[in-house]
Amino acid sequence: MAVELDSKNLGRLRRVANPRDIWKSEAGEFTPWLAENIDVLADAIGMVLTVTGTEVFVGEFRLDIKAEDGEGRPVVIEN
Repeated sequence: MAVELDSKNLGRLRRVANPRDIWKSEAGEFTPWLAENIDVLADAIGMVLTVTGTEVFVGEFRLDIKAEDGEGRPVVIEN
């Protein structure tokens, strides 16, 4: 999905054929965008989410987004 602005400068979602047309890199473009717009994901799944880190090392791997729910419990978001 990508955002278009209407006459009131409000965003409107539209489906895109290939998300990679918008975000060329998952780690470099999509993950930061999702972290900045975490409220949209939180609203969609009915949770309160607060980002605590992106591309966080877990051993030899990286976790895309580390967050906490409204009660401070850890939430893992893997794109």
